[in-house]
Amino acid sequence: MGLFLDYDAQTIHDEIIGYLQKDAGEVLPEGDERRIFAESFTAYMLAVLADVDDVAKQKMLRYARGEALDALGEMYGCTRIEGAEATCTLRFAIAEALSYDVTVPAGTTASTPDGFAFATNADATIPAGTLYVDVAATAEDVGSEYNGLVAGSVTVIRSALAFLAMVTNIDATSGGTNGEPDDEEGNELFRERIKLMQNAVNTAGTESSYKAFARAADENVVDVCVPNLDEAYTVYVYVVKAGGNLFSADELAVIQAACDAPDVRPLGDLVEVRNATRDPYAIDVSYTCAADDETAVVAAIEGEGGAIEQYLEWQDETISRDIQPQKLMALMFAAGAETVTVTAPVAAAVSDGHVAKCTARTVAHTAV
Repeated sequence: MGLFLDYDAQTIHDEIIGYLQKDAGEVLPEGDERRIFAESFTAYMLAVLADVDDVAKQKMLRYARGEALDALGEMYGCTRIEGAEATCTLRFAIAEALSYDVTVPAGTTASTPDGFAFATNADATIPAGTLYVDVAATAEDVGSEYNGLVAGSVTVIRSALAFLAMVTNIDATSGGTNGEPDDEEGNELFRERIKLMQNAVNTAGTESSYKAFARAADENVVDVCVPNLDEAYTVYVYVVKAGGNLFSADELAVIQAACDAPDVRPLGDLVEVRNATRDPYAIDVSYTCAADDETAVVAAIEGEGGAIEQYLEWQDETISRDIQPQKLMALMFAAGAETVTVTAPVAAAVSDGHVAKCTARTVAHTAV
């Protein structure tokens, strides 16, 4: 069943066979070549109708994908967030001090043993009488998979520079982001920003407009809160990262600039972008489960993506969401727990501009 066209398979099949038998003046048996052709034609018609219905749906934000979604976003000046390359500082060294300077040219490449490569951003010089130079470098590709390579991970010199004896990164790699990919997950994030941006075309300082521009400034923004604090001409924009984590000063500055732009901020308003204030809480729960299902239930509750992590994502990533232990209980019961005892957290209100943040976790179970 389509949204714009009714292409129920059985209905169309029966209509085509019915018309054919009426024109033929006889009932066509299953093996009749005319009936076989009609049934093949039915499949073709269904495919055409489905394609037509899908093309029509691409004009609607709810269903659009790929380039159609990009085109809808362009109507509101909303484009996909592009990914960024991770960065680090590479130290290039020579075997022994020389009486002359040695230049390490821009673009010199080094990688981890498994192929995560970084190229230097500028020419660097190992001065005469010294053994090494430190230079900023950028990953060859965008993506968060280049993040978190600890100091000492980048050890392979890939450029053909015979005078270099060794290389290493002296700090952990960071700053890589994936952007918004053309897949279902990326589409949903992009789609939500387009919805917000539809309101952002009004520069009267609406809540939705500030949310839209804040989220567009940094893909790591998972929630934005713009509370009405009754402070004349002052707008506070609170942001939070995944897991209830906070943005650095530099990251906040980028979001501040996006929300403070002349074509965003109404004349006379003071806009302040801030990290949400974290309200710490602890999780202390115990539960029972059937002995026969122990392994599966423990994984469903305590494992990756399990009930505990689902609760943390739900609770810690929404600003001003009250702490609700009953949500944790519901998730644990749904994962297979037979009984659940929640000692902590206890129900508590979370103020505007604040976000709950789990700082300790104790989970115990008994198989019965």
